[in-house]
Amino acid sequence: MSPRAETRGAGARPDDPETAVRMARLHLRTGALLLARAEFEALAARGDLTGAASVDLAEARWRTGDLEGAAEAAATYLAGGGELPIARLILAEAEAAAGRRDGTEDHRAELAALSPDALAGLFAGMPHRAHWPSLTASTLASEGADQEPSIAGLADTTASPPAIERRARGRSTRRQAPATFPSGNDLLTEARDDMRSGEPDRMAAAFDRLALALRMDPAIAPRVVDLVTRRQEPAALLVRGDAFRILGRVLEAEAAYAAAAAELERQLHRRI
Repeated sequence: MSPRAETRGAGARPDDPETAVRMARLHLRTGALLLARAEFEALAARGDLTGAASVDLAEARWRTGDLEGAAEAAATYLAGGGELPIARLILAEAEAAAGRRDGTEDHRAELAALSPDALAGLFAGMPHRAHWPSLTASTLASEGADQEPSIAGLADTTASPPAIERRARGRSTRRQAPATFPSGNDLLTEARDDMRSGEPDRMAAAFDRLALALRMDPAIAPRVVDLVTRRQEPAALLVRGDAFRILGRVLEAEAAYAAAAAELERQLHRRI
């Protein structure tokens, strides 16, 4: 038996990109967002993410807080001829976040044929940056009792608009009130204090703060790298990868994303 065959027999991840994409998509659909994000990022870094899978990368980035990166992947998907509505929604949200009203309107117009329930099903709990007139107060109530638990609240973005509408009937999402965000420096300071505490809950909050800090102020990326350089938690590795990507250090970003995927996979196997 070849070394590769022995490795596969030992339970390693398959080398086939199509299989890896299917696994990452399954993790995305079942709500394992950090694992899905890390897997899609690793596939993209190796050049194995093509066709419709680029919209999955966009969704994974969006649902883990990287709206700018999500918009890049969504634009790539649409430029390649993709038509799934989730890509338009992500771009509309990104344009709204950047204050570009015309761009928001253009993408929103492409989604005009979707019913309010279908649109709410695509958001699946994500906050709205753009104004969506078709989402009424009743549509934006809490999740309906007939929500399908097997998909952990995530819309099936590989479905056609009619299929989305059928699956989205009865679904809804909560509108989150606009927040006043602290500065990137404030978040960095709070994250540092959380990490020094050594408390598991505060450590988890620290990595969330760092991810948000990078979105608020990309200029702090070097300081974020310094803060998490010795950390091996998957969330810390993802933050490190995002910081490296901002700095243009592509190979180091790829290594961080791959390490995050590997660590998350090990954790999943330990739970089985």
